[in-house]
Amino acid sequence: MVYNIAWNEASPVGSSTNASTIDSELQNLKLSLRERLEDIVNDWTNDSVDPKTLAVLDYRGGVSISGAISVVTATPTQVTWTTEDFDVGALVDIGGAPTVMTVPTNGAGLYLLTANCVFAGTTATYCQAQLTAGGNVVAQNSSHTNVATINIQLSMSAIVALVATNTILLTVQHNQGTNLNLNTATMQAVKLI
Repeated sequence: MVYNIAWNEASPVGSSTNASTIDSELQNLKLSLRERLEDIVNDWTNDSVDPKTLAVLDYRGGVSISGAISVVTATPTQVTWTTEDFDVGALVDIGGAPTVMTVPTNGAGLYLLTANCVFAGTTATYCQAQLTAGGNVVAQNSSHTNVATINIQLSMSAIVALVATNTILLTVQHNQGTNLNLNTATMQAVKLI
């Protein structure tokens, strides 16, 4: 964009002490503005202002299971993720830490967490799931009226402030008396908001 008056930080010439003081204040104001505005544009003094590319943190990740996972009865079990559905910001490490998603070093902020787990149909008196973030349970869901022919779906979400290296994980449990499968619709997703 071209401006009618080009940017000028030269000291104005004044003949009186008062004019000189005002001129100095205006020059200091210009310098102060320049420092701050150059955080926004590449060269504030250039008439063709070119905005800087601002780094936008857009961390998000999603994981799921590619096949049924057997969960031992009456045993809290962290879901071991087998598929990295998407990952912007390196929150997911399926090969190294398949049960957790980890907030990156510069990823502190407010996160939207969602999880969905689907147990195979069962007559167990309970199926439970809990979402843990930063060492705290932030969401949980359970089912106590179950039918052997209908899958049990437990969904949950939370908005949580997290800091670097905080982990997010999904833990499930049931009391069928024998192992029970989690189906492939089981997933977890996080997004910095």
